[in-house]
Amino acid sequence: MAMSIGIAVLLVLVIAALGYRRDMARATARLAEAVVAATRAGPVVYRETGTGLPVLALHGSGGGFDQGLAMAGALLGDGYRIIAPSRPGYPGTPLPVTAETASEVELHAALLDHLDIRRAVVIGASAGARSALDFALIHPERVAALILAVPATAAPGDPVRIEPSLASSLAFAVVKAGADPLWWAGLMLAPRLVLRFLGVSPAAYRGAPPEERRRALALARGVMPLRARVDGIRRDSRPDRATRPLETLRCPTLVVTAADDLFNTLPAARHLAATIPGARLVVHPSGGHLLLGCSQDAVRAFLSEAGQPPGG
Repeated sequence: MAMSIGIAVLLVLVIAALGYRRDMARATARLAEAVVAATRAGPVVYRETGTGLPVLALHGSGGGFDQGLAMAGALLGDGYRIIAPSRPGYPGTPLPVTAETASEVELHAALLDHLDIRRAVVIGASAGARSALDFALIHPERVAALILAVPATAAPGDPVRIEPSLASSLAFAVVKAGADPLWWAGLMLAPRLVLRFLGVSPAAYRGAPPEERRRALALARGVMPLRARVDGIRRDSRPDRATRPLETLRCPTLVVTAADDLFNTLPAARHLAATIPGARLVVHPSGGHLLLGCSQDAVRAFLSEAGQPPGG
């Protein structure tokens, strides 16, 4: 009996090890799909897809060019040329020598120069919203329209935060340590707990259409390999304490979030919309930090009104 149990346990471990190696190989191969741009500000890894008006898609924590493409595609749909770089510390793009935000902003500007793009729609999701805001403030002439999705930006008195639970604390420790085997095991054994760490409640996941649930799990898997993202994750995990002159922004701006985002981005979204002149706020009742099941209609309508229609 004991021998049978031992053999069964060994078999499970072997199958798990093979599954982990397979998924890690796929994740690593996916990173090779990007292009390295040798810009005047330094190397930037990016990938682009689609045709139409250009969109600079700035990913959030745990991301990279792959997350940027997925995020922008989910928000916009077809009809745009999406350019998604890896922000500093994420796959292929090194951290700047100094910690100033301007270093990251100049990488974005240099990438657009490299691609001969004068102006673009700029989308920033989660921690990427900070970078998008800074880019719009430093290079306003280059921003045709600004979209801030589930913004992990400063909000007076009510900051963005990770859900205060033991499971989230453990998941955060796994992520910051770059522990891919533990992240993979969590996805296999408790995917809804992993999604909760990504800001999606079980109710939001259950209420999403099947294709959106598949998108959520794909995004969770897309965090691998963590070791290629850990420098950026550690950098993004610092609270946003920047004091930005939001009232000076003049570009058309849309702020989008979900009321049930477990990262508490609603106060930040409201603050941005109330402070940026003419900004529009869209709050979906459900969808979590990944905006599961949220319609593209508001985003596409906003861009059309801003003179940036799909296929334009």
